[in-house]
Amino acid sequence: MGMSDHERGYQYSVVRDEDGPGHVAVGLVRFSDSSNKQPSDAVVLAYRSFRPMLELAEMEAYAAQLEHAAAHATEGKFGCFVETEQGDHGTVRVALYERWFDGHRLRCEQLAHRDFDATDPDAVASSAEFLIELQTRAAARNEEREAGYMEAAVRAQHRAERATDRDQAAHELAKILESHNTPTDAH
Repeated sequence: MGMSDHERGYQYSVVRDEDGPGHVAVGLVRFSDSSNKQPSDAVVLAYRSFRPMLELAEMEAYAAQLEHAAAHATEGKFGCFVETEQGDHGTVRVALYERWFDGHRLRCEQLAHRDFDATDPDAVASSAEFLIELQTRAAARNEEREAGYMEAAVRAQHRAERATDRDQAAHELAKILESHNTPTDAH
């Protein structure tokens, strides 16, 4: 059974970084507790670029949503997670939730739940069995989500490498052309 991000010891930060002239990137980034926030250890969970001169309100609203997501993630309540809570009249609810950021706002959905009567003779066994079932489902969904984050990081790295390669090729081509571009004599 997988562990939640909270149990693994991750930290979450909302990061702002210059993203070209007149643009600021705002992102939710996950770091290992032991990483001291090394860029090589960072996983970008959400990201968007803004033009602060024109989109300041939108940028701040986006950053605020990411701050909420970071707070939930720090508590271990981002992605899929299981909660138990005591209800009225001697019941206990075991529930599976999924919380995610859809690009604009934080969303939370209850995926499954069951209420257990604490006075039922098999309440401990049946609730523990259901708890383990939900934890297993949560771990599987979180592993799928993690694979998606890793794939997105690899794609972003390849895009950056291609952009660097194109820039280098353009620089080399410009140098070659400049060396062959001799002024012609005007008559």
